[in-house]
Amino acid sequence: MKSECLDTELSVLFALFKFGCSALKELENLGTKSEYFANLIHREIFIEMSQILGKTQTITLSAFLTYYKNNKQTNPKEIIKLETCLKDIKNHSCLITDLKSYVSDLRKYYCIRTVLAKISTKIDNLDINFDDNISDIKDVLDKVTKEMNPTQIKRVMGMKESLNERIQHVHDVKNQPDKLGLIETGLINIDKYIGRQSGGDFIIYNAKTNMGKSMFMAHTAVHNWLKGRKVIVITIEMSASQWLFRMDSKLTRIEHREFHMGSISESSELLDKWKNTINNINNPFDLLCYWVPSDCTIAKVRSIIENNPFKPDLVVVDYAGDMKSNLYGKSDFEAAAQAEIYSGLKELAGDYDLTLYSAQQIRRDVKKIDSESGALTQVAANKADIIIAIECTKEDEDFITEHNGIIYNGRLSLSIVKGRNIPKCKTQIIPNFSRMDFIEKEFDEMMPVGFTSVKSQKTINQEKIQQLEKKLDDKQLNENNFNENEIILLD
Repeated sequence: MKSECLDTELSVLFALFKFGCSALKELENLGTKSEYFANLIHREIFIEMSQILGKTQTITLSAFLTYYKNNKQTNPKEIIKLETCLKDIKNHSCLITDLKSYVSDLRKYYCIRTVLAKISTKIDNLDINFDDNISDIKDVLDKVTKEMNPTQIKRVMGMKESLNERIQHVHDVKNQPDKLGLIETGLINIDKYIGRQSGGDFIIYNAKTNMGKSMFMAHTAVHNWLKGRKVIVITIEMSASQWLFRMDSKLTRIEHREFHMGSISESSELLDKWKNTINNINNPFDLLCYWVPSDCTIAKVRSIIENNPFKPDLVVVDYAGDMKSNLYGKSDFEAAAQAEIYSGLKELAGDYDLTLYSAQQIRRDVKKIDSESGALTQVAANKADIIIAIECTKEDEDFITEHNGIIYNGRLSLSIVKGRNIPKCKTQIIPNFSRMDFIEKEFDEMMPVGFTSVKSQKTINQEKIQQLEKKLDDKQLNENNFNENEIILLD
């Protein structure tokens, strides 16, 4: 029975030397343990590399050998073995996208060795104390079963037991957010209020037809990919190439019609700009776009995530309104079908410890989006952790401004209409649909939903306070005309 694969171990170590911290991060995400390496020298190299890459981005084979000689009290025979091993590593190859399957194999062989070792220690005495020996073997089998399912998320935490873990988490959120792979919308003012999202979060962009739902999702996908996150997009409405053309436009600042119409092919300068921009993006993981043109169900999305070459931090589904529930006898627009779809998307976020973004179309009878009531069904509102509404009010339509010598007519209002412990508030951006991008000014604070601008809200509050101060100065304020609202405002 095969219980090890030294070539696979060497390939994984090659990835550590080739890609440095990027490979180590992926191995950590995959739950790789030093015990997975059957060869003791391989195991030692993995442990040392994990410590070294915690302090530097990468290290060469020769530098590692020098480090090992200078810092380890090792006899000459062990050094010779190490040198031979490093030569073997050099002769292997591995891409970061290969690590998922390689680690899966190492895990399997480790589990086989664990079971065989336990059985070998118990088999001779099985007839003497059968129940206890069988119980020990069963415990190992249970441990191995859990080991073979590394995607299982820790769902039970003790208040005391996990305290140190929670303390470390808040430190990482503040000082090393990239370590946690947290997700952002990429919208400056929105992100300041909702913070970063972690595994299990489900976010919906809510908008009427042709308001830019897909553009916002593309913006979020590109923003997180540029920050080193692992991103996949599942598109239902548009083909994968059309979705990628939109992101090409955003990244290169070349008008989208140049890609869509093919006219970019006539300019060598634009072609070079396109190639250089995309090829120079520093993320070892490609942004993958899957096209599911028909019958996109929760099961298909699950299959894509399962069979993707890397574990994603962010999944974008464009969009939930085009998905199929596959409920017999039910239209996909009925409440029961919508419940199946949105519940399923929320479950996927939790099952795979990822952040999931999607969008839905607002009901036509909703005139103003000031709460999650704009959702097509209450289920969508209940299942989403955050809902961001996109709308164009009469004031937005009439808005005109100049930016870098260009006159822009019109803007969009973005409202946080649902968020856990997040106040309902809004901001505005100027869309540049020709380049699939936005012009956004950073504000110190957001506008409460229901007010047209930050200035008007401050002015209203200031005027109210001045009126109350005047009443106090004129001694006109008494118990009869001092109402509850005024007390709250003064406080």
